[in-house]
Amino acid sequence: MTTTIGLIVTIRPVSWYCQGVETAREKRSNGEASKERILLAATQIAGERGFHGTTMSLVSKRSGLPPSSIYWHFANKDELIAAVIERSFRRWIDVFDAPFDVPKGISDDELFRFAMQRIGGTLADFPDFLRLGLMLVLDHRPDEPTTRAKFVDVRAAT
Repeated sequence: MTTTIGLIVTIRPVSWYCQGVETAREKRSNGEASKERILLAATQIAGERGFHGTTMSLVSKRSGLPPSSIYWHFANKDELIAAVIERSFRRWIDVFDAPFDVPKGISDDELFRFAMQRIGGTLADFPDFLRLGLMLVLDHRPDEPTTRAKFVDVRAAT
């Protein structure tokens, strides 16, 4: 009796073999999107409740991400809120530094008023770093050294 073993070969595209395998670029992109969701949630909660009312649990619920994702990006709440301040400050700087037209022929007093209006207008659009920093200054607890240091740096730069 003879037994024949047949070999069936299926040819598939390379992409089929790579299903479920993220590239480094995709992982980085997904990580940045997660980090942005975390920062957005933390910004909202800290704006509503302040530093001490912001918890990692609330950030997890609001962002829709597990706590492990938050701790992947930030070691603790202090680092997270410091990142919120930094993000808000950078956004303000980007808008503030954008080119703008100064009316020609205005006096020094008018130029000063124009500059103050511009500063006030841009700060009104990105108040998070000032609001959170002022909350920290008014709350004299020493348990957020990274956040306080970030606000002091931002305040000096402003």
